[in-house]
Amino acid sequence: MKTAEVITPPRAGTGLYRSTPGVILVFAVLLAALTWGGHRPLPSAAITGLLLTAFCVQMVFDREDEQAVELFRRLRLPALLFIGVLIWAAVQNLPLSLSMAHPAWAALPAEASTGTGALSVDPDAGWAGIMRLSGIAAAVWIAARMDAKVARLTLVASVTVGVCIASYGLAAWAAGANPLTGPPAYPGVVTGTFINRNAFACFAALAALAAFSLAFQHSSMRVSFGSAGVILVVALILSGSRAGAAAFAAGFVVLIVLMQPRAGRMWRLGLLAVVLGLLVIA
Repeated sequence: MKTAEVITPPRAGTGLYRSTPGVILVFAVLLAALTWGGHRPLPSAAITGLLLTAFCVQMVFDREDEQAVELFRRLRLPALLFIGVLIWAAVQNLPLSLSMAHPAWAALPAEASTGTGALSVDPDAGWAGIMRLSGIAAAVWIAARMDAKVARLTLVASVTVGVCIASYGLAAWAAGANPLTGPPAYPGVVTGTFINRNAFACFAALAALAAFSLAFQHSSMRVSFGSAGVILVVALILSGSRAGAAAFAAGFVVLIVLMQPRAGRMWRLGLLAVVLGLLVIA
C-alpha cells in the first residue's frame, strides 16, 4: 500500500526569495547613479528607504543562518564602532541651551532665535547624514550576504549603466552643456549624471573595475567588456578627479593580481599598459 507523499513548502529565505535583498541593493545603487548621485533630498530618502527595507528582509532570512551568525560575530567590533559614530552624530543634533551649543546659534538675530541650539550648525543635515550612513551600512551587510548569481548580476548591471552614464557624460562634455545637471560646478570636466565630479569618478572607477574583471573571466566577451572598461577610464580621466584616478589605479593593480590565473599573460600586460598609459596622459 502506497503511503501518501508529504509535500513540504519551501522554507522562507531560500532560492529566489533569498536573492530579493541583493536585487533591491543593485536597483538602489543604480538608481543613485541615475539621480544626480543621490545627492538630492527626494532620491536620497528613497534610496535609503530601499536599502533599509532590503536590510530588514535580509535580517529575517539570516536569523537562523549559521553563516550569517558567524559573519556577525566577526564584524562585532566594526559594528560597535559604527553604532558609536551614529550615536555621537545624533547627540550633535539634539537641542541644547545656547551656552552649550555651537557659537553660531548665539549669533542669530533675536527674532530668528528659539533660545536653544545644537552642537551642529545644521541638525537637519545631520539627521539626513545619519540616514545615509545607515543605508550604507545596510548595503554593506546585504552585499556580504549576496549569492553568486546576484553578485554577477551586480557586475553586469554596473558595467551597463556605467557605460551609458559615461557615454552621456562624454557627449555632454563634447557639446559643452549637460542638460541633466545644469550649469556645471566644474566647467570643462565630465560628471555624467552626477553633480560632484569626485562622486562620478568613484562610480566610473568601480564600474571600470567590474568591466575588467568580467573581461578576465569571460574570454568570449573579453573585447566587449574590455572596451567598456576603456570608455569608463577615459570618462574618469576627463572628470579631472585625481583621487578617483589614483583609487582606480590601485584597484586595477589588485585586480590584476587576483585574476592572474584566469587571464593570459599578454592580455594582462597589454591591458595594464593601456590603462596606465591613459592615466599618465591624464
